[in-house]
Amino acid sequence: MSQSIDWQVEVLRIVGFAWPEGDNDVSTLWADVIGEEPDYRQVREGEVDVCGIKHANGMLFLGIYPDRVEWLYGSERKFKEDSAYTGFPIIGGLDEELRVITDIGERWLRSSKMIRLRRMLFGGTLLKPAESLDAAYQYMQELSPFLDMKALNNPYDFEYQILRELDCETLDDQIINRQCKWEVVRLRRSGQLLPPRQQQIALEQSGFATQLKLALRTEEKKAVALPQSKLPDLIAELVSLARDVSEKGDLVD
Repeated sequence: MSQSIDWQVEVLRIVGFAWPEGDNDVSTLWADVIGEEPDYRQVREGEVDVCGIKHANGMLFLGIYPDRVEWLYGSERKFKEDSAYTGFPIIGGLDEELRVITDIGERWLRSSKMIRLRRMLFGGTLLKPAESLDAAYQYMQELSPFLDMKALNNPYDFEYQILRELDCETLDDQIINRQCKWEVVRLRRSGQLLPPRQQQIALEQSGFATQLKLALRTEEKKAVALPQSKLPDLIAELVSLARDVSEKGDLVD
């Protein structure tokens, strides 16, 4: 089974969707959580305020939007063009990088500017570089053991996406929507990832990878704000579910 797949991280994110009522002032959130001046700053009044800094093995961004707060951690090369770069835009192994993003999440929850939330999301994009197209599809087969890739008419133009609804163990009044998408991508020498259906324009490929995109988000059964005391356990549950998918593939339970 796919426990043998040593996933590499392209990007991980934690998103908190603001409860519409109450004090949602996050003007000093970056300073509260990071404490250093950002290397990057983009501000559009009333629309977005994004700060970024080199952190751990990649770049860390905080995006403040009218309806949400988003922490984004990923490869520096993911966020800027570099024509000389020929490798996959990865920052490190899944276990190590999960510790980085969850540490940021915990700091956020302890900050003085932690706002009330109506929903929370944990997600990311993982890559497993492969030596060949066949090897990349073999990894994909491991993640989807109920599929017979050999029986497909054209397995080299195949992607699999599914959304499952799970009961939330942390909160009785919440469900978790688990969205997973698997496909094989080919890397151009410019560093751009392409799905197989666009491979004909990637004449100078330098490798293949199985790609897993994950999004685990809460959906309220009734209109209630998430209890602040439960948020650490909720983040831990979402991260655990993501890890389960990376190790076991698409399982109903």
